[in-house]
Amino acid sequence: MIKVDYPVAIITGASRGIGAAIALLLARRKYKICVNYNKNQLAAQDIVQQIEKIGGTAIAVQADVAGGR
Repeated sequence: MIKVDYPVAIITGASRGIGAAIALLLARRKYKICVNYNKNQLAAQDIVQQIEKIGGTAIAVQADVAGGR
């Protein structure tokens, strides 16, 4: 197992709404953030930029995490 000395959060739906708010909140608390989005890459990149603007670290990752069959 990999040991890290900082908290990391993977937030699904982080490109908008409650997910975006949680991403920003955790970034302010020094979490490294993975902004998960399904379709709206521009919105996800906007959240990443907002996080970086407040001194945080974030990446945007496209993935459909819905329970597909």
